[in-house]
Amino acid sequence: YGEPVVTRRPLELVPPSLEDQRSDWERLRETLDGVQMPPMTPAFAEEFSHTLRSNDWKAEAFVDAGQLISLLKPSDLPVYGFAIDLGTTTVDLSLHNLDSGGQIGRRALLSKQTAFGADVISRAQAFHEDRDSVRRAALETIQECAQGLLEEAGLPPERVVRSTVVGNPIMIHILHGLDARQLTLAPYVPLVSGMVRRPPADFGWSF
Repeated sequence: YGEPVVTRRPLELVPPSLEDQRSDWERLRETLDGVQMPPMTPAFAEEFSHTLRSNDWKAEAFVDAGQLISLLKPSDLPVYGFAIDLGTTTVDLSLHNLDSGGQIGRRALLSKQTAFGADVISRAQAFHEDRDSVRRAALETIQECAQGLLEEAGLPPERVVRSTVVGNPIMIHILHGLDARQLTLAPYVPLVSGMVRRPPADFGWSF
C-alpha cells in the first residue's frame, strides 16, 4: 500500500496546423518520447485522437513498465485496476486503486466454464471441440464479476486502466483463444508463456 502501480504523465501536445501536418499518432508518439506505444488498432487510434481533440490537445497518459496503457482526459481522479485469478472452478477478482495500491473490493464467482468439465484436462478437451462456447463462459464470468465490483464502488469502467489475469497454463491458453490440447500430452509444453499484453476489447470486456 502507498505505492502507485502505474505512472501518470500529463501531456500537452502542439495542435496541428497547415505548417505541421503530422498525424495524431505520430504527434503523440513524439510527445511520449521514450515511452513505448501500444499496437495501433483502429479502436485505440480513434479513442486517443478523440481524447486529445476534445480536450484542447491535453491529456493524461498512464504508463506501466515503460509502455503506454491508457490515455484519458486530464483529471485528479484516481485510476483503478483489476487483479483476476482465473481458476478452474472459481473466478476471483479484486479491485485496486492504482494511485495508492489499496484494495477497494473483492468478489468471487463460480465460473460458467465448469459446465464444460470439472478439471483442466476436461476443459482443454472441451475447448478443442468447441472453442467459442468454452472461452466465452470464462470471459462472461470475469465481466460479470468486474461489473459487480464497479457498481458496488460506484466507479465508471473508463477509470480502469490496467487489469492482470493469472491462472494455470491451460486456463490462460483458453483465455487467449489458444488450443491447450498439447498441454495435456507429454512433454506438456505450452504454445506461449510469459506476460502477454492485450486490450480488454479483445476479450469483450467493458472495463
